Amino acid sequence: MKVPEGLLGKLAMLPRLAEVAKFPPKTVGRPACQTTVLQESDVDLAQFPVPICWPEDGGPYITLGGVITRDPGSGVRNVGMYRVQVLSKNTLAMHWQRHKVGAAHWRTMAERGERMPVVIALGGDPASIYAASAPLPPTIDEFLFAGFLRGEPVRLAKAVTCDLDVPAEAEIVIEGYIDPREELVLEGPFGDHTGFYSLADYYPKVHVTAITFRDDPIWPHTIVGRPPMEDYYLGHATERIFLPLLKLTIPEIVDLHMPAEGIFHNLVFVSIDKQYPGQAYKVMNGLWGQGLMSLAKVIVVVDKDVNVRDPKEAWWVALNHIDPERDVRFTMGPIDVLDHSSRGFTYGSKMGIDATRKWKIWALSSEMREGQTFGGESLLVRYINFVKLPHTVFALPFALLGVIVASYKQPVTWRVAILVIVAFTAARFVAMGFNRIADRRIDARNPRTQSRELPTGRLTISQAWAAVIGAMVVFLFAAWALNPLCAALAPVALIWIATYSYTKRFTDWTHLWLGGALAIAPVGGYVAITGAWSEPWWLLLVIALAVMCWVAGFDIFYALQDEAFDRVERLRSLVVRLGQARAIFVAKLLHGISIAALVAFGYGAGLGLAYYLGVAIGAGLIAWEHQLVRPGDLSRLNAAFFTANGIVSIVVFLGALVDRVL
Repeated sequence: MKVPEGLLGKLAMLPRLAEVAKFPPKTVGRPACQTTVLQESDVDLAQFPVPICWPEDGGPYITLGGVITRDPGSGVRNVGMYRVQVLSKNTLAMHWQRHKVGAAHWRTMAERGERMPVVIALGGDPASIYAASAPLPPTIDEFLFAGFLRGEPVRLAKAVTCDLDVPAEAEIVIEGYIDPREELVLEGPFGDHTGFYSLADYYPKVHVTAITFRDDPIWPHTIVGRPPMEDYYLGHATERIFLPLLKLTIPEIVDLHMPAEGIFHNLVFVSIDKQYPGQAYKVMNGLWGQGLMSLAKVIVVVDKDVNVRDPKEAWWVALNHIDPERDVRFTMGPIDVLDHSSRGFTYGSKMGIDATRKWKIWALSSEMREGQTFGGESLLVRYINFVKLPHTVFALPFALLGVIVASYKQPVTWRVAILVIVAFTAARFVAMGFNRIADRRIDARNPRTQSRELPTGRLTISQAWAAVIGAMVVFLFAAWALNPLCAALAPVALIWIATYSYTKRFTDWTHLWLGGALAIAPVGGYVAITGAWSEPWWLLLVIALAVMCWVAGFDIFYALQDEAFDRVERLRSLVVRLGQARAIFVAKLLHGISIAALVAFGYGAGLGLAYYLGVAIGAGLIAWEHQLVRPGDLSRLNAAFFTANGIVSIVVFLGALVDRVL
């Protein structure tokens, strides 16, 4: 089956998938596989040439049989390929791993306390033999899939001693049952496809009730061992046949290969059409969620131009593109029961390697590491750096803007002005400090923020909490000293600014929450002077909207530098949700709303020409900011974020101040 290329190829494959239903199995009478029937005392497995594959195997093994079972609840049939050890003339040990469908049927029957009918079909048409090993969903009939592969229905017949259907064209059919009341039997060791012996363990015993076969039957068998052996090529067929289906659920996959050195499931090379940073990790997790691919121990993701079917080329490219600390991820999950290295039964670790070419954003994330605002190691300096105290200039002017407009209603004393500045600075300390505490583990993993005070240990968590609680007390005291309305609203403000730290864990609109936190500044400045809401009533809402949109817009810019990291950590932002280009467009819209709201605020407050000149200069700075930052080019982000934004709030405030003085 040719792997479809592009959207048209995938669409063309959909009708082929629908063809599966066109070839349901067909029941026939007098099948060739029942030419001879042995039952009861005539049953003797010793009359068949069942090989012992390797010197230390626990006994003769059936290795190429299709084991047929049925779900006792739904009645859906399953055909799996499991090794079966011959114990005696009429008993077998069924080695089905716990994640296999046959094992699930057995557990259900055991819970019911009912005998489980089972059939082992040997030989027949190649499509049916292969279908037993194919990683199909439990609800898809393997004989239906075999009919699709061969282009005609598989012919089935009723078993002689149990209520199951068997392939009419099989060479030999072994019928039997498993009694859940019996103890499990020791099965193994067995020289396995890993190249090592799998250890003996306990599995269900099968009682053989009948053996049927055709004239001059041929015993089908495969010798498993260190690949490449016959079963490796069956696995390679699965790789090619199911790649189109895999691409329907993970469309960025271009090709994949499971080399012999990885014993098929221990190593998977995947090439992808990379569209954004962190996409390789999305593909890894998607593959680990796909049936038997969940057993893969190592997944290596490379770019689409790499030939993954050549392991030498794939490793050469991968090892030249990875930084182990940055590009390797470990996780836990199910492991093949045959894996003797796992730390627990069928459970162990997995490794994913992002060997794709790294986009510029990864380099910027390291280049734009946060430095210390002030040098020195005194506790005071560490606290200043902890909350980036000089960045208070971003929003303090808007708090003072509220004070200036309120001064038209109520005279401002030095006492009140100082209390406003103290309250605002303390509130910002609480917000930033709580954010640093909440994000300290995330900051430690982010190359850009690893040098902050908590990740580096320059401040302890106790010192951080002490400062935050102290700032909280100062803020509440200042609010109480201002007026009753400020005192009543202060706890609400604290809750809002503290909860921002967690919003990026559950919403893409975290930027607006941060904007809302800083929008408290002009509202608080106004209420601190007047002790009442504004007249007109919408005035404070408009200035709050202006600040919220202004902050949200530049916070989107700030999130650009962490896009790749946030995708890996599953943190939320509009940049992660929309990509850089569309997120920057949203920032433009927000900044446009902010400018319009500032104009409306000036009208409602009766401000004059100097204020509007300040707004015009601020609008120009914001426009310049958007010229500096472009999708894929964050080289001038610092100039946009720290220079333009710092000046915007200042010029708007100075415009209002000039109006008030003149």
